[in-house]
Amino acid sequence: MVSRAQPSSPVNREAVAAAEPVRANWGHQNRTCAIRVSAPDRVEYRTADSIVNPYLMAGALLKAIDDGLSSQLEPGPATDANSYSDHPAATIFVPRNLGQALEALDNDPVVLSALPGDMSELFRKIKMNEWDEFLATVTIWDFNTYLDHTP
Repeated sequence: MVSRAQPSSPVNREAVAAAEPVRANWGHQNRTCAIRVSAPDRVEYRTADSIVNPYLMAGALLKAIDDGLSSQLEPGPATDANSYSDHPAATIFVPRNLGQALEALDNDPVVLSALPGDMSELFRKIKMNEWDEFLATVTIWDFNTYLDHTP
């Protein structure tokens, strides 16, 4: 997630009714889920988009899959409902911005271990700097919203 999470990119998932998955779930033939199993030998990871670094994403996914299989983790029940509107209270959301993605990365030693040597710390520092820079940016929306209300 973090490799694709640019501050001003589609990872700013503020629109819950967006076309991309917003919950960390899986389902059979369910395009609203983060992971869609469309056939016994076909799995679609739906949270990635065109700005993802394919090498980092593939490495992280393979590491997570390996950990899940070797630890015999159960993925939980498949989601049949519309993930945009029908969801249980305990649903885990996909990170909605780069800050949340970095927080999730910090709490995921499996994905961090997919990056060799000091690369995980360097990657994290670069993305944290990018997020801090984004937060310090005054946008046109800020000007339009707040400048008119200044005495």
